[in-house]
Amino acid sequence: MNSASPPQPRPLLLWLAIATAAMHAPLIWLLHTTGGPCPDGLCGFWESILIWMMCAFFTLLLSVLGWLRGERPRSLILLAMAALFGPGVVLMLKSAYV
Repeated sequence: MNSASPPQPRPLLLWLAIATAAMHAPLIWLLHTTGGPCPDGLCGFWESILIWMMCAFFTLLLSVLGWLRGERPRSLILLAMAALFGPGVVLMLKSAYV
């Protein structure tokens, strides 16, 4: 009998969660650069919110699925959350001190 432990699954879902989290910034930039002129200043606001919520949903979903699947290293979940919330925090801090 071989008592070796079963192999750990590769962290594919966790890396996909990181990619999904980091994708919201380029998607919002693409939304704003391809849009036309904006007379009221709110063009793309709700679309940007929906893009961020979509990326947040899939980041959380992939992180939970990777956690339940037992993917290692688990610290990649923290990296996904930092990629998701990091740009927003930086922009809020930047606008608070300007």
